[in-house]
Amino acid sequence: VRYGRSPDETFLSSRVVSLSIGHQPGLSITEQSPLPAPSEPRFFEVAQMLVHRFHHEPLPGQTRAVNKIARPVHGAMHQCRAAMWIPVLLSVRKELNDPEAIAFPAEQLSYVMYAAMLHDSGRLGEGADSQEWEQKSGENCEDFLLSMGCPSELAARCRDAIINKDGRVTQKKDLITRLIHDADCLEIMRVPEGNVFDIGELDLFKD
Repeated sequence: VRYGRSPDETFLSSRVVSLSIGHQPGLSITEQSPLPAPSEPRFFEVAQMLVHRFHHEPLPGQTRAVNKIARPVHGAMHQCRAAMWIPVLLSVRKELNDPEAIAFPAEQLSYVMYAAMLHDSGRLGEGADSQEWEQKSGENCEDFLLSMGCPSELAARCRDAIINKDGRVTQKKDLITRLIHDADCLEIMRVPEGNVFDIGELDLFKD
């Protein structure tokens, strides 16, 4: 997956989408598919601003190691890669004929990708997510999206998606919640060695 910019457009280049979900019929895709791209013309500038505002500094009580980024587990790299998973997961769901994904409005993609970039913005430490941190991250997201002109109903959905991505509030998840949950789970490059990735926890797999 490669994002790029030219003088007159922002685009997401067409690449092979390959995501194997076990061995069940109909849940394996490997084909040439154009991925949806964020329609917000300033998407990359805004994304960089979010990194500096929420993820650039070490967490409370932490210090930045020499030649290392701040927040190596839940910081800028994690948030940005999670955001990049959103259009991939949306495309896979469309290929699997998910009616919610097929009906997903293209103009909402940028907002959901911003939400993915903010899903850990309220963290005050590493380790397991806490309800307090999830709540703060959701509120940060809603406030930011509203400042960007996002419709209030969509901003509230993104807030609730962050708060409930792990099903702590209700097991009934809408598409945005499932996208953010799976984008967070699939960003496994930061997972400490020895931990086990369970594909069965993906909402895409469960669906």
